[in-house]
Amino acid sequence: VAYAAYWMVPLSFNSEDQKPFAEADATNGSRRFRLFCETYGVPITPALFEMIAEVLNHMGSKEAARRMVGD
Repeated sequence: VAYAAYWMVPLSFNSEDQKPFAEADATNGSRRFRLFCETYGVPITPALFEMIAEVLNHMGSKEAARRMVGD
């Protein structure tokens, strides 16, 4: 769920090409994120945001990438 939400809902403020979409969604009460969660029956809880943060940290970790490719 965290990985899908990352790609389907603009959650990143770091990528310049995604920033306008993430800002617009946040300004509009995170409509796309709420709709995503409602559609897939996922309750919006602090645990969900913790899981998303964990996935994003893992995706951005050079050490995790090294482990995945066997370096």
